[in-house]
Amino acid sequence: AMRETRRRSLATAGVTAAVLLVLGGKLTLNLAAFYAKYKNFQANNPDLVAGVVVTRFTNAGDVSTRGVELDATLRPVRDLSITGGAAYTDAHVDKFNAPAGSATIPAGTPLGFAPKWKGNVSVDYRLRTGGFADVLLGAQGSYQSSELGLFSADAVQRQLGTIGAYSLVNLSAGLVSKNDRYKLTFQVRNLFDKSFAAAIANGGPGQAYRYQIPRDADRYFGVTGRVNF
Repeated sequence: AMRETRRRSLATAGVTAAVLLVLGGKLTLNLAAFYAKYKNFQANNPDLVAGVVVTRFTNAGDVSTRGVELDATLRPVRDLSITGGAAYTDAHVDKFNAPAGSATIPAGTPLGFAPKWKGNVSVDYRLRTGGFADVLLGAQGSYQSSELGLFSADAVQRQLGTIGAYSLVNLSAGLVSKNDRYKLTFQVRNLFDKSFAAAIANGGPGQAYRYQIPRDADRYFGVTGRVNF
């Protein structure tokens, strides 16, 4: 119920994309830029009525989104692969059409669950041992800036309903047979035990906020086995 439902009456949209191969094909870059404007955007708008928070399904009016995305893959040598990406997105309200008697969300307010910055990088290396199995080593990191969890006309609710920026780091090590048929991987997720919320909602006890905590918000370890036929 938290996330906006978009009735996409698209006014204008533009997307440009480019694929570049450099360093003799060892590096691949994908670059895309986009812009879109929507009319009659439908959204869940929490409002305070007689001290009780109610959710109104409202026509949020006009919203727009624009940004740039970059993906890259680098394979400097046969057994080393480095991939990553970064995205900048500016998605906000242009004009909010509130029902009569209810508060208006100011123009320029970010849309819910639309962080301005997101990025990730992954490094994978295969160490060929010459024995019965090769060793696989991997590391992944990701980052996203703060995002609005409560799309509300109340500035205080928007502030308290903002999910803070966070970064995650994952590590893995494994064994793989020469023909890639058998694979055993050991991994640790969220290495630095970074706590974060996937969503923030109204309706908790005593009008408190409810935090939806995903599995990856705690450090944990795992083992994965795979057999290819």
